[in-house]
Amino acid sequence: MKGSRETMTLTERQKILLLFMAASPTKELSPIKIMKGMFVINERQKALLPKNGRYEFHPYLFGPFTADIYRDLEILEQHGLLASRNLPGMIWRFYQVTRQGKSVAKELSENYPKGLVDYIRKVKQWVTQTPLSDILRAIYKEFPQYAVRSIAYVE
Repeated sequence: MKGSRETMTLTERQKILLLFMAASPTKELSPIKIMKGMFVINERQKALLPKNGRYEFHPYLFGPFTADIYRDLEILEQHGLLASRNLPGMIWRFYQVTRQGKSVAKELSENYPKGLVDYIRKVKQWVTQTPLSDILRAIYKEFPQYAVRSIAYVE
């Protein structure tokens, strides 16, 4: 696998997460939208994802959840590949890819199937442009087992 020393220290999951974060548009995202985007990629692209590039999700308050994404976001930020900030009135941080992160992601994208990279871009665009309630509605419709513990009401 091609890659700089920086990319070789990342796990497969972190690499896929970085590809997602670097996909256009580059608007900052909340962890909940990142989580839902990664869930969709995880579920719909199992055949193209490396086995150690997948997250294990379980039903939670806002649908599919894994704490591993929070840890991986922190690690990517520690490497200087993501930046985060708190917004007034919000309890969680919002994440955005850095210039260095874009560069590393471009390098990484050459190591994965084009179909996977294209799908990651498509999902990133969808979660960026779609209200959370519509994202949850779509996920709950296709994956109803992840709505069982949800506190988010969507028709």
